[in-house]
Amino acid sequence: MKATTTLQAAINGLFLLASISTSAPLSRRAGKMDPGLFTWNATDWVVGCSPAACGWGFNVTAPAGYIADAPEFQMTCGALYGAGWRDCRTTDGTDFELPAGSNVQAYWPPPAENETQADDDDDDAYVVRLAHVWYDADATAYWNATGEAIATTQTQSFGITGKLVEAAVQGYKP
Repeated sequence: MKATTTLQAAINGLFLLASISTSAPLSRRAGKMDPGLFTWNATDWVVGCSPAACGWGFNVTAPAGYIADAPEFQMTCGALYGAGWRDCRTTDGTDFELPAGSNVQAYWPPPAENETQADDDDDDAYVVRLAHVWYDADATAYWNATGEAIATTQTQSFGITGKLVEAAVQGYKP
């Protein structure tokens, strides 16, 4: 009886080892949060309001490899207050093309969503969020790098500081 129990335990252990080594990772997401992971350069900042809405815009660039295997980008971004994430577009006058599987988006969050609050006494300070998503075929993962900055009406150029880099395996839907 004891030999059967020992044999069964060994077989169960082998099945467990085989399932662990061939299954998907327990964590479908991996990430790192750290202010100052990278800096994207923003230029040509403009902000304005109409009776219908307020919005801002700027050009932004990042060199290839600003984080590991991240592709470069040269984009023009704009957002409307509280309107959600907006796709950026390739900057006019450049021959740059964003690689397949890559996207850059901008967001102007309402005050309730701001992790980094602009000074409450400064009515012309604006929180700017930017996200760069790209596909890494070698890792079969999508990467998302997100940064944030504060800009004012007097700002012409500024750095968007990286706060988060996160990966999700192919097929993962957040």
